[in-house]
Amino acid sequence: MDLLASSSAKISWLWVLTHIVAPGLVLSGLYTYLTDPLKRVPGPFIAKFTGAWMLYIDLSGQRSATVHRLHKSYGPAVRVGPSEVCFASPAALKEIYGANSKYLKAPVYDSLGFRSTFTTRNRDEYRGMKKRIVPSFSSTSISEIEPIVHRQLDLLVKSFDKRVDQPLDVLPWFRMLALGVVGEGFADDSFGGLENETLPELLNHIDEVFPVLWTKWMFPLTTAILEYVPLKSIQSFLQAAPKFKKYCSDAYQKYLATHNPSDHHDLIARMVNEQKELQKKGEILPFHVTDDGIVQELTNLMFAGTDTTGTTLTYLFWELARHPEWILRLREEINEALQGQDTFSYHEISEFPVLDAVIQEILRVRPAGPGGLPRFTPEEGAVVDGVALPGRVIISCQAMSSQREPTIFEDPDRFNPQRWLDGEKNGNADMMREQILVFGKGARACLGRRLATMELKCAAATVARRYNVKIGSPTTDNDMEMTDHFVLIPKGGKCLLELSRA
Repeated sequence: MDLLASSSAKISWLWVLTHIVAPGLVLSGLYTYLTDPLKRVPGPFIAKFTGAWMLYIDLSGQRSATVHRLHKSYGPAVRVGPSEVCFASPAALKEIYGANSKYLKAPVYDSLGFRSTFTTRNRDEYRGMKKRIVPSFSSTSISEIEPIVHRQLDLLVKSFDKRVDQPLDVLPWFRMLALGVVGEGFADDSFGGLENETLPELLNHIDEVFPVLWTKWMFPLTTAILEYVPLKSIQSFLQAAPKFKKYCSDAYQKYLATHNPSDHHDLIARMVNEQKELQKKGEILPFHVTDDGIVQELTNLMFAGTDTTGTTLTYLFWELARHPEWILRLREEINEALQGQDTFSYHEISEFPVLDAVIQEILRVRPAGPGGLPRFTPEEGAVVDGVALPGRVIISCQAMSSQREPTIFEDPDRFNPQRWLDGEKNGNADMMREQILVFGKGARACLGRRLATMELKCAAATVARRYNVKIGSPTTDNDMEMTDHFVLIPKGGKCLLELSRA
């Protein structure tokens, strides 16, 4: 009897599995597929069911390159997850990031830095924060930072002069230049990189800031457990972001100890002065004018202004080493205009056509932020470039693709500044500029664009005028393969070039 009962139970469960569970799963999957509002959006089959396949790609630094290849295969709209669609068309770019965009930043921005103007997703909060810091990026404020740029460039030239006619990894030098500018410009602390010709310790942590914050946001429980794992490599990784913030906090405290904010009108002074005014009135301080709020804003600005500009200059001179005719044209333009002047102001060089074309082109073909800028569709849904989307779908365009749109940029993968010079003559320049996404667009565009452009042009003019540049190692081109963890990073982590006096 017991054996018969056991056999019957086995048969019963097998019958349930084959006649109820399996068909149920099939019907459930079929129903999900048939009612899926995104089922007509092309993309890899796995993307219909999970976005986990993109995690490995994200962690390997290949997201923007992968999405770019998917656009080439599937077209201007590609599904990369159950509720995520990437776009690559002029119409989508305008719709998603236009001045009156209805699309809020997606939750992933919570992982892209500390709480600040850049990361906040609340529009009202953003307006208040932007109002506080935008004066620091006005034309007047940028002109006040210009002497710092030239001072740091003088230090860079002295360092380069000692290292001519030999292979030199220029990446850390351009990073120290960028850090010196934003550090001294915003916190009156250059961190001593170029002054001491030694890489400041905080630059050893900066590359891991985004990966650490993203990992903590994506896998909070796993990260909490890893904090107790006594492995130096794990602890070093997890502490990268807090350590970077600590350096900025120390710079802030040093500023307060050595400056009277009432006598200044720089970024920190403006926020501290507002803090004091609100305290006098007995009002509750918004987070962003508390000491911690100011430090977090400063931390994000220091991070954003260091690797983006430093990496862009590295890619610029790598491209000029591969296309030496452009460094010759650039030098000729500068020398002809300056007529033997040893020094120059940004005002004097800012409108040089070849210089502008070279900077525009490096920002286009090697964008410091090549990946997408994710947004959320509103609850009622939306239509983007003819694609109907339900509410709460993550959508984006990425600089890697929008800036290589083949209908607008001929031979889009090639570094060719001539396209900008021709564009000014044939009227296509404005259309090309509309595709540039590296600084964002619309109401959430990068506030530091003026500063970055001034720094890039002054650095390009200074270095191109003084040095010839050539590839310094057979491995340099492979080292410079683009990877990204939201910001662009050379795959090899170095760029060996050889400088010689012009």
